[in-house]
Amino acid sequence: MNKRFPSINYEALFFYSCLGVSLVVILLNPTNPTLDGPAHLYNANLVKYLIGGNQFISKYYTLNRVPAANFTDHYLLAFFMSVFSWQVAEKLLFLLYLLGFTLLFRSLIKQWRPSNIGLSILAIPFAFPFLYYIGFYNYCLSFPLLFGILVYHHKIFYNQTGEPALKNYVILCLLATLIYFTNGLSFLFAGLALFLFEGPIWLRLLKQGIPIVWKRLLLFSLVWMPGIICFLVFLCKVHIDSSNDRLSFSELTQWIYHMQPLVVFASGESNITCYLFYPVFISLVTAIYFRLRQKNEMRFNQSDVFLLLSAIACLCFFIVPNGASVGMMTTRLCNYFFIFLLFWIAMQKGSKIITWMVSFVVIAIHFTLLFTLHQPVIADLNSELKNVREAGGSIKPNSIVLNIDLTGNWLLNHFPDYLGVDKPLVILGNYEANDGWFAITWNNGTIPHIQLDGKDSIPPFFNEHWKPSGETKAIDYVFVYGNYEDLLQKQDWKTLNEILVKDYKLVYNSPDKRIHVFSLAGK
Repeated sequence: MNKRFPSINYEALFFYSCLGVSLVVILLNPTNPTLDGPAHLYNANLVKYLIGGNQFISKYYTLNRVPAANFTDHYLLAFFMSVFSWQVAEKLLFLLYLLGFTLLFRSLIKQWRPSNIGLSILAIPFAFPFLYYIGFYNYCLSFPLLFGILVYHHKIFYNQTGEPALKNYVILCLLATLIYFTNGLSFLFAGLALFLFEGPIWLRLLKQGIPIVWKRLLLFSLVWMPGIICFLVFLCKVHIDSSNDRLSFSELTQWIYHMQPLVVFASGESNITCYLFYPVFISLVTAIYFRLRQKNEMRFNQSDVFLLLSAIACLCFFIVPNGASVGMMTTRLCNYFFIFLLFWIAMQKGSKIITWMVSFVVIAIHFTLLFTLHQPVIADLNSELKNVREAGGSIKPNSIVLNIDLTGNWLLNHFPDYLGVDKPLVILGNYEANDGWFAITWNNGTIPHIQLDGKDSIPPFFNEHWKPSGETKAIDYVFVYGNYEDLLQKQDWKTLNEILVKDYKLVYNSPDKRIHVFSLAGK
């Protein structure tokens, strides 16, 4: 008797193999350092201590009670860090994001155009953009949630013949609110997308009577009310310093050609990322060609919502200043433009031959970027992180640390925050506690009057940003990161050196002389 073996799905095998290799790389790295990642891990650790009732940390910090659109990663990391080490917690967060982004991207395409599932390979390089590598955790986590709410709406609300049950609206509301607390821009795009999908449904339901349309419209509007109310409260409570900083039109067009959201550590990477433009462009032309051949598909259909969203993101990309809102809006909007465009392309009829060609080119470019450009930088950053952590062994828990950055490397700006990812420390210069849209703020009223050499302000390296109580407290440690000799080249830094000589003692000096830790004399 002949046994029939199941046929091999080569497309799925190719997709999951490429995704698996990418994930293994992330898992095998000791850590995956980013620009803002150390600050997020440090403040997530503070969240854990505050929830646990740590008295030292509670004196200086408090949980932010303003409903800001930037909380999810901190509470998620705090939960992971209460069970696992901070290194494992970080990898779990990355895995959750990368798996969520790629698999829900694929699921959305499968839901709309199963025959074009091969183009889901495009999700893999776009899951590793610039904002992922610099540690915009909430921005990244918002994409799986955005894709997830689109999948859920299409399954339950768009294709269902009857009226969705009340529990379905509750689930949709929970997803929408979670998106808000993760990222405000994704919340806006999610609301816009679902309202565009709902429009034709309301027109179709008119045949059944106006009351049923009003009922659905009311319930659907209520889904977004919690997020909208939180957003309005946030705007009233928190001041954001926007700027009119913007790029020229020619620079913006070059961004599209160079696939700028995928350029990470150096501008020279655009010489490689620009090659991604061609397979995307070929896929776009193919989609348009097959769409024009189908006369019955010439009218606006449901998949064209993604094309409209891409056009809106593109228009905002050219109009909205880069410095608007919380900044880096140009990069964010360019990323949305490409992702919505890729969805529209994949939801049109395509050619399997062209899809395979595109897949091979895209994944070749992805692995070239990953292994030849990005991983070497990550390895160097891990070496820096190891040095910082070794220096941190000389700093006792329940201490106040002043960080002096002399590295001149933008990627290392927040690396001293790694000192506080596994013990209670108050690391001054905590920008997240200053901004007002993160999970942690300074505990005004109970925080002591922190001083260096008896002063609460010694520019340019120390300045208070809070309202202190009557108590005074001297800084326990000064962490000098970089070439210490540079500290003596300017008069301002000579002043700090005099303070260190007078009030502090050297307790750690790294072998390469790039990290010095000074402890308050007598501590």
